[in-house]
Amino acid sequence: MFKNLLFATLLLAFAACTNSASNSNAKINSKSLAGTYAVDLTPMFKHLKSDTNSSKLEDFGKGMALLLLNSIDIELSFYDGNKGRIKVEGSPIEIDGKVNGNDLLKDGEFEYKIKNDSLLFIQSTDDDEYKKWAVIKKVGNDYKQLRLELIQEDVKNVIIDLEKIDEN
Repeated sequence: MFKNLLFATLLLAFAACTNSASNSNAKINSKSLAGTYAVDLTPMFKHLKSDTNSSKLEDFGKGMALLLLNSIDIELSFYDGNKGRIKVEGSPIEIDGKVNGNDLLKDGEFEYKIKNDSLLFIQSTDDDEYKKWAVIKKVGNDYKQLRLELIQEDVKNVIIDLEKIDEN
C-alpha cells in the first residue's frame, strides 16, 4: 500500500513538473501570438547588474545604460500574416531625434517567421533576409505573458519579458 501511494505521489509530481516545463517550450502559434505587448526590460537590468568583475568606469557606464533603458517604453505588436511593428518612446529617443534628426529607433515594421516551434526570425523592411532574433517561451498556458531569450553572438542570457496589453 505504501509503495503504491509513494509511486502515485511521484507520478503526480513528475506529471506536474512535465506540464509546467512543457508550457514554456510549447509550440508557438502565430495566430495566438497576434496582439500588442508591452516590453519589460527588468530581466535585462538584472543581466547588466550581475557582472561583479567590472571596473568603476564600467559600473558607471552600466548605470547610465540602466537609467536610459528604464526611461524607454517599448511596444511590440504581432499581426496576422506574420507582420509586426515595434514602437519605441521615451525621453532619450525624443532627445536623440531632436538633436540628431535620428528616427531609427522610434518605429519600425518587420516581418517574422517562427521556426522549430519557438525560434523567432525577424526581417526589417530594410533587410533582404530573416535574422535569428530570439527564442519565444510562454510563461503560462496562454499568450498573455511571453519571455524572449534574445540571440546575440557576443552576449548570452539576454532576456526580455512581454505582457499582452491588446488583442489585434
